[in-house]
Amino acid sequence: MVAIVYYSRTGSTREYAKGIKDATGGDLIELLERNPKKTNGQCAIQALFGVCPQLENKDLELAPYDLVVLLTPIYAFNPSPAINSFLKIANLKEKKVYLVTLGEDPKSHRKPTEKIKRKVEKKGGTFLGSSSFRGASMFKKTFYFTEEELRKNIGEIVQRLS
Repeated sequence: MVAIVYYSRTGSTREYAKGIKDATGGDLIELLERNPKKTNGQCAIQALFGVCPQLENKDLELAPYDLVVLLTPIYAFNPSPAINSFLKIANLKEKKVYLVTLGEDPKSHRKPTEKIKRKVEKKGGTFLGSSSFRGASMFKKTFYFTEEELRKNIGEIVQRLS
Protein backbone atom coordinates (compact mmCIF):
# COMPACT_ATOMS: atom_id res chain seq x y z
CA MET A 1 0.00 0.00 0.00
CA VAL A 2 1.09 3.55 -0.76
CA ALA A 3 0.75 6.57 1.55
CA ILE A 4 1.05 9.92 -0.21
CA VAL A 5 2.01 12.40 2.51
CA TYR A 6 2.14 16.04 1.53
CA TYR A 7 1.99 19.65 2.60
CA SER A 8 0.71 22.32 0.21
CA ARG A 9 0.45 26.04 0.78
CA THR A 10 -0.29 27.25 -2.76
CA GLY A 11 -1.93 24.11 -4.17
CA SER A 12 0.81 22.94 -6.55
CA THR A 13 2.03 20.18 -4.23
CA ARG A 14 -1.60 19.08 -3.75
CA GLU A 15 -1.98 18.75 -7.54
CA TYR A 16 1.05 16.46 -7.68
CA ALA A 17 -0.21 14.44 -4.69
CA LYS A 18 -3.64 13.95 -6.30
CA GLY A 19 -2.03 12.90 -9.57
CA ILE A 20 0.14 10.32 -7.80
CA LYS A 21 -2.94 9.04 -5.94
CA ASP A 22 -4.83 8.63 -9.21
CA ALA A 23 -1.89 6.78 -10.79
CA THR A 24 -1.08 4.48 -7.84
CA GLY A 25 -4.37 4.08 -5.95
CA GLY A 26 -2.56 5.25 -2.82
CA ASP A 27 -4.04 7.10 0.14
CA LEU A 28 -3.68 10.87 0.46
CA ILE A 29 -2.53 12.23 3.80
CA GLU A 30 -2.43 16.03 3.86
CA LEU A 31 -0.36 17.54 6.66
CA LEU A 32 -2.31 20.34 8.33
CA GLU A 33 -0.61 22.86 10.59
CA ARG A 34 -2.48 23.74 13.77
CA ASN A 35 -1.88 27.50 13.21
CA PRO A 36 -1.55 27.86 9.43
CA LYS A 37 -2.08 31.62 9.18
CA LYS A 38 1.45 32.80 8.40
CA THR A 39 2.88 35.20 5.91
CA ASN A 40 5.09 33.88 3.11
CA GLY A 41 8.08 35.44 4.85
CA GLN A 42 7.26 33.63 8.10
CA CYS A 43 7.06 30.33 6.19
CA ALA A 44 10.48 30.92 4.67
CA ILE A 45 12.03 31.87 8.03
CA GLN A 46 10.51 28.84 9.76
CA ALA A 47 11.84 26.58 6.99
CA LEU A 48 15.28 28.18 7.19
CA PHE A 49 15.50 27.53 10.93
CA GLY A 50 13.97 24.04 10.79
CA VAL A 51 10.92 24.96 12.85
CA CYS A 52 8.50 22.08 13.53
CA PRO A 53 4.98 23.48 13.97
CA GLN A 54 2.26 21.45 15.63
CA LEU A 55 0.20 19.41 13.20
CA GLU A 56 -3.55 18.89 13.42
CA ASN A 57 -3.04 15.28 12.33
CA LYS A 58 -0.09 14.40 14.58
CA ASP A 59 -1.17 10.79 15.15
CA LEU A 60 -0.32 9.55 11.67
CA GLU A 61 -0.56 5.78 11.37
CA LEU A 62 1.76 4.48 8.68
CA ALA A 63 1.71 0.80 9.72
CA PRO A 64 -0.43 -0.40 6.77
CA TYR A 65 1.88 1.19 4.21
CA ASP A 66 5.00 -0.25 2.58
CA LEU A 67 5.77 2.87 0.58
CA VAL A 68 5.54 6.52 1.61
CA VAL A 69 5.65 9.14 -1.13
CA LEU A 70 6.56 12.39 0.59
CA LEU A 71 5.85 15.70 -1.17
CA THR A 72 7.03 19.08 0.02
CA PRO A 73 7.47 22.58 -1.27
CA ILE A 74 10.94 24.04 -0.77
CA TYR A 75 11.17 27.37 1.06
CA ALA A 76 14.47 29.24 1.47
CA PHE A 77 16.37 26.12 0.30
CA ASN A 78 14.74 23.98 3.03
CA PRO A 79 11.81 21.57 3.43
CA SER A 80 8.50 23.04 4.55
CA PRO A 81 7.98 23.31 8.33
CA ALA A 82 5.08 20.80 8.18
CA ILE A 83 7.37 18.19 6.59
CA ASN A 84 9.93 18.85 9.35
CA SER A 85 7.20 18.08 11.89
CA PHE A 86 6.15 14.93 10.05
CA LEU A 87 9.73 13.65 9.89
CA LYS A 88 10.12 14.31 13.61
CA ILE A 89 7.06 12.27 14.65
CA ALA A 90 6.63 9.65 11.91
CA ASN A 91 7.57 6.02 12.39
CA LEU A 92 9.43 5.24 9.17
CA LYS A 93 11.07 2.04 10.35
CA GLU A 94 11.17 -0.44 7.44
CA LYS A 95 9.28 2.01 5.19
CA LYS A 96 10.41 2.82 1.67
CA VAL A 97 10.30 6.56 1.11
CA TYR A 98 10.31 8.44 -2.19
CA LEU A 99 10.56 12.23 -2.12
CA VAL A 100 9.04 14.80 -4.46
CA THR A 101 10.13 18.43 -4.00
CA LEU A 102 8.52 21.44 -5.65
CA GLY A 103 9.69 25.02 -5.82
CA GLU A 104 10.73 27.89 -8.00
CA ASP A 105 14.15 26.39 -8.84
CA PRO A 106 14.40 22.56 -8.76
CA LYS A 107 18.18 22.80 -9.24
CA SER A 108 18.40 24.20 -5.70
CA HIS A 109 16.68 21.17 -4.11
CA ARG A 110 19.81 19.06 -3.57
CA LYS A 111 20.48 20.39 -0.04
CA PRO A 112 16.91 19.92 1.27
CA THR A 113 16.75 16.49 -0.38
CA GLU A 114 19.90 15.43 1.47
CA LYS A 115 18.43 16.74 4.75
CA ILE A 116 15.27 14.71 4.26
CA LYS A 117 17.23 11.62 3.20
CA ARG A 118 19.29 11.75 6.42
CA LYS A 119 16.14 12.14 8.54
CA VAL A 120 14.40 9.23 6.79
CA GLU A 121 17.42 6.95 7.26
CA LYS A 122 17.83 8.04 10.90
CA LYS A 123 14.21 6.95 11.47
CA GLY A 124 14.91 3.50 9.98
CA GLY A 125 13.42 4.13 6.54
CA THR A 126 14.91 3.34 3.14
CA PHE A 127 15.29 6.39 0.92
CA LEU A 128 14.44 5.28 -2.63
CA GLY A 129 15.26 8.54 -4.40
CA SER A 130 13.69 11.81 -5.35
CA SER A 131 12.25 13.99 -8.09
CA SER A 132 12.31 17.79 -8.16
CA PHE A 133 10.02 20.01 -10.20
CA ARG A 134 8.94 23.61 -10.50
CA GLY A 135 5.85 24.13 -8.38
CA ALA A 136 4.38 27.55 -7.71
CA SER A 137 5.55 31.01 -6.85
CA MET A 138 5.23 31.37 -3.10
CA PHE A 139 4.49 35.07 -3.50
CA LYS A 140 2.36 35.13 -6.66
CA LYS A 141 0.65 31.76 -6.06
CA THR A 142 0.82 30.91 -9.75
CA PHE A 143 1.75 27.45 -10.97
CA TYR A 144 4.91 26.97 -13.00
CA PHE A 145 3.57 23.93 -14.84
CA THR A 146 0.89 23.09 -17.37
CA GLU A 147 -1.54 20.16 -17.13
CA GLU A 148 0.56 18.38 -19.75
CA GLU A 149 3.77 18.88 -17.75
CA LEU A 150 2.01 17.70 -14.61
CA ARG A 151 0.88 14.45 -16.30
CA LYS A 152 4.38 13.89 -17.75
CA ASN A 153 6.08 14.50 -14.39
CA ILE A 154 3.67 12.23 -12.52
CA GLY A 155 4.33 9.54 -15.12
CA GLU A 156 8.06 9.84 -14.41
CA ILE A 157 7.46 9.59 -10.65
CA VAL A 158 5.23 6.53 -10.98
CA GLN A 159 7.80 4.87 -13.26
CA ARG A 160 10.48 5.40 -10.61
CA LEU A 161 8.23 3.86 -7.98
CA SER A 162 7.82 0.64 -10.01
